[in-house]
Amino acid sequence: NSKVILDFLNKKMKLVLIVIVCIVKLTFSQTATEHYAQSKFNFDKKSFIKALESIEHAIKLDSSNANFFLTKAQIHNALKNYKKSYETYNQAITIFPNESSIYSERGHLLLSFQDFERAINNYTKAIDNTKNDSLKNQYVKSRAAAKISSRDFDGAYKDLLNAFKFDSTNITTLTDLGAVCDEIGKES
Repeated sequence: NSKVILDFLNKKMKLVLIVIVCIVKLTFSQTATEHYAQSKFNFDKKSFIKALESIEHAIKLDSSNANFFLTKAQIHNALKNYKKSYETYNQAITIFPNESSIYSERGHLLLSFQDFERAINNYTKAIDNTKNDSLKNQYVKSRAAAKISSRDFDGAYKDLLNAFKFDSTNITTLTDLGAVCDEIGKES
């Protein structure tokens, strides 16, 4: 009889311990959003290694958020791990093929390495994948900058005219349009 009671108590104790461990684990585990916030906090403090660790935890918990991948690529860029940054953008595009901001950010990275043609292609994909007019205008201006850098002044002129139609008071657009007109001999 006492053996049956001891076995019963042991089983009950094990069950209670399992429940306690689960409660403790749930209480102290961070969500993907919390890891993301911690990553952004560490990034702002220039603690890039800690930021990378946090964003990798966030991605492990939730790989359905494009911003997590963008942040990871930006961290790699800050660490001068440009190849890993590029690979992260590629991975993100595989998961989120219609996310315009990923193409734009990858375009910025490519432009920083003077890979003009691929940067222009990425900005074009960003333009094609957004319905937001303000973002589209931003991407058109980025593509124009890449075209100016590659000395495609006619292409830049067309992009800047589109940007001008969207916002005729933007000083950067007006300045760039004037510079391109000087290059191709057109009056602004």
